[in-house]
Amino acid sequence: MYGSLLLFVELFGIFMSIFVICFQYKHLLMILLAMESLGLVLFVMALTSCSYIYMSDVGCVLIVIVFGVCEASLSLAVMVMMISAHGNDYVKSFDFINC
Repeated sequence: MYGSLLLFVELFGIFMSIFVICFQYKHLLMILLAMESLGLVLFVMALTSCSYIYMSDVGCVLIVIVFGVCEASLSLAVMVMMISAHGNDYVKSFDFINC
């Protein structure tokens, strides 16, 4: 009973993440949040699949966590680079020497 409900929630999470990525492609922050939620759903799926086979392959869960962390750090780096390239930096315009 709970297995089918968990599978439905996982598939719903995957489809909603892909839906957000497809239809919010102009908003970088929404895409990054959808990718993070997709990584979280994949982690839950790997954890539940390993629990069904008596935790014999815990390494797959660790690999999914490592990929999620790498994806998060790369997306943060891309966001910082885009902000520094296209954003307005008003802090540079202050002249602290005259204060």
